[in-house]
Formats: sequence, C-alpha cells, structure tokens
Amino acid sequence: MALFVPRYIVNANVATATIRYRWDEWNVNDYFIEIDEDQFERLDDLSDAASLALAIGCGEWITYRFSLLSDDVDPQYYLEAAWASIIYPGYCKYIETNDDEWRGPIRGPLNMMISILNDGIHCRNTDPHEATRACWMYNLAKHVLPQIEEFERWFEACVLRLERYHPWVEDDDIWEEGPPFGLPVPSEALDPSFSYDPENAPELIDRFLRSLNPEHNPFLPSNDEDLEVPGFKGILYQYSPSDWQITD
Repeated sequence: MALFVPRYIVNANVATATIRYRWDEWNVNDYFIEIDEDQFERLDDLSDAASLALAIGCGEWITYRFSLLSDDVDPQYYLEAAWASIIYPGYCKYIETNDDEWRGPIRGPLNMMISILNDGIHCRNTDPHEATRACWMYNLAKHVLPQIEEFERWFEACVLRLERYHPWVEDDDIWEEGPPFGLPVPSEALDPSFSYDPENAPELIDRFLRSLNPEHNPFLPSNDEDLEVPGFKGILYQYSPSDWQITD
C-alpha cells in the first residue's frame, strides 16, 4: 500500500490531466535550481530535519499532481522511505534512476523529485545545507502545479510552525554519532489542521515506523539488513530517542 496522500493536498485540486508548463529534457535544472536568497536564509535557520521534511512535503504535492497521468507507485513509495530517512538515512535506499526510463513532462519531474531527495538524504558531502533541497523542491512544485495559491499558503504555514518548533540548534553539534539531521520531524508537523506538539513527536514517529512494510516498498531495507548508520543501536521499524549513542 502506497503512502497516504495528505487531505490538504487532495483538497487543493492539483491533480489534473492537463500539462501547461515547459519541460526541456536537456535543461531540467532551469526549473528549480535558482534559489531565492531570502527564502534560503529563512529555511537555513531550521533544523536539517525540518528542511528535509519540507522537501519531502513538496514532493508529495508534486507526486499527487501527476496522479491522473501516472499509475507508477514508485514515487509514492520513495516518499514513504524518505520520511523514514529523517529518522535514520539508511531507511531510504540510495537510488540512481535510469534517465531513459524517466523522461518527458510527467516522468521527468517525478525523476527530479526523487533525485533531489536522494541528494538530500545521501549526498550531504556535496552540500550540507538541507535548505538547498527544500528550495529546489519548492521551485519544482511551483513549476508543475496547475495552481499554486493553496500550495504557497501551506508552505508558509509549515515554515512558521517549523520556525517555532524545529529551529536550528547549535547543540546539534554534540552529536558525533547520532541522527545526521538532528531530532526527527514527523509528517504530521506539515499538516496545518493537525494540532502538533513536538512532545508527541516520538510517539508519532514510532507509529509511522511500525506501519512500514519493507516487503511492499522496494526502497526500504528488509528486516535482516543493516541500516549502516554509525551510532544506531535500535530495532528496525521501531523508534526511541535512546537508539542513538551520544559521545562526549
């Protein structure tokens, strides 16, 4: 079963069978790569987990936008694994898509969505700022969505909430072996109608992990695979903040 589509995205009516945007296969970066500096600085003040959550949330808008044009469930499954990766990066397998299988104005944007998230999860050595990926995904969503008013209202509401509850904390530097993105952010934090309290985040995250099925999702590690994340001492598909070892 693929990832549930948030109600706020369904209600925005962005799933259409009409394509009106440009898509040049040889210049796809033009559609998302240019970053607004004010937006980047604002998002860079969030925790890495919060910025990655924003990128995944934008990816959900992009994927649902094409739900009438594509029956491929892989983008949804990838998003599900990406949510898990905020907790432990190894929960989402590294992927290199075959461009020949992901071309055109429908498959192309979905390919970019997966590639941006894969970069944010596994390629932090090239750019450690998760805010970069959130900006890219925001731009890509605005390019492909048939209307952007609801999306922009949602995005601003999410940023305001994350600024309050998940700002960048210098104390994150104490983690020598720990969550690379800082304290995890559950998907419920991006639902404006959900009464979010970060005190309940561990319970929400644990419930999400226990709902995952690696037999159905090809991007999740199976139960007998190692996450290969230094410092992780927990149990697959369960969550406790004590799963990480803090080194003095």
